[in-house]
Parts: sequence; structure tokens; C-alpha cells
Amino acid sequence: MSGTPNLGIAHIASNQASKEVTANAAFDQLDQALTNQLSHVMSDADYQLADNPPVSSEARYNIAFVFTGALTHDRSIILPAGVEKLYIVSNQTTGGHNLIFEVREPTSPFIPGEIVSIPNLGIASPFVPSDYWILYCDGTNVIPLTALSPDEAIWVAAPAHNTSNGIAGQLAYDGSYLYVCTATNFWARVAIGGTW
Repeated sequence: MSGTPNLGIAHIASNQASKEVTANAAFDQLDQALTNQLSHVMSDADYQLADNPPVSSEARYNIAFVFTGALTHDRSIILPAGVEKLYIVSNQTTGGHNLIFEVREPTSPFIPGEIVSIPNLGIASPFVPSDYWILYCDGTNVIPLTALSPDEAIWVAAPAHNTSNGIAGQLAYDGSYLYVCTATNFWARVAIGGTW
């Protein structure tokens, strides 16, 4: 039986008996996709959202995603390839690290596309509007639909390279430099130090 292209909800076959069973299941799945929240405790490793429609799918059958747990490094949240969808996400992990939302195929390590790094703002209370980001995935690229305001400084770990993951407006520092993310995944730095 075929299904819808993004949510994978089963279509009703023209010669199918008990069409109401398929229709009711489809209504339930659509309801879940528009209202469910997935809460996941990160285990300090990358996490791939399960995707097995129409049976189950963390990615397709949830709208809000809250990630908690202790991180020691930035970690990836891997979205299924080919699925066009909105994601409302909150990084409530501890350790001050970013969650990087990206698309990967199960058979290859990475699909080259836009990714989004969601900072940990150090706030762990649910339903605080500033803690949630709205992302859109077109099946390959992840695009932030919410942006930082110019007066909202987000401090993150110092980037390793000028093309490290980052969102425009993020700031970082180490013993030698002050870093500013001026565009998605592009960092500039200025030397700091000296005496006064």
C-alpha cells in the first residue's frame, strides 16, 4: 500500500475493504505529527531519529523534540533523508555543547547539505519560548526559521576552524582569540590579550 510522501501515512486503496480503518489510522498519525513531543535523553553520542513509517517514526510523528542529558562534545541529531518537515527543537542538555541537526542516508555517512547547530542556552525548564528553535528540513538541507536577535549573545565552545558549525551571532573565546560567527558555519576571529 502506498503512503504520503513526507509523513508516510498509508493511502486508502480503491479496492480496499474497511476503508474506515485506514482512514482512522491516518487521522491518528496526522494528529500525532502535529502535536506530539519527543523527549530524548542523550547518551553523549550522535542520535538518529528512528524512521519506519507507517509503523512508527520519531522523525515524522512528532513536531516538538526536547533533548536532555549530559554532553562532553557537540553531538549530531540525524534526520531522515528525503523527509520534508518542520521540527521544533530544544537543546536542554548539560555541558554547554551544541546539537547539530543534519541529514544522513542510512547507507552513506553524510549528505552534503545545510546543517543547523542549536546551542545550549543553559536553561532546562520546558516551554520557555526562547529555548525552542523552529527548523525546516527539505529532505537534504536543514534551515533555521527562527533567528537570534542582534542583542542576544549566545556563547559556545571555541570553533576548531573558520568553517566549524555555527549560527550567525554566536560568540566564543579561548586564551588567544575572540570568535564571532558571521554567517552559518563561518567564523571570524580577533586576537585578544596583552596588558593594560
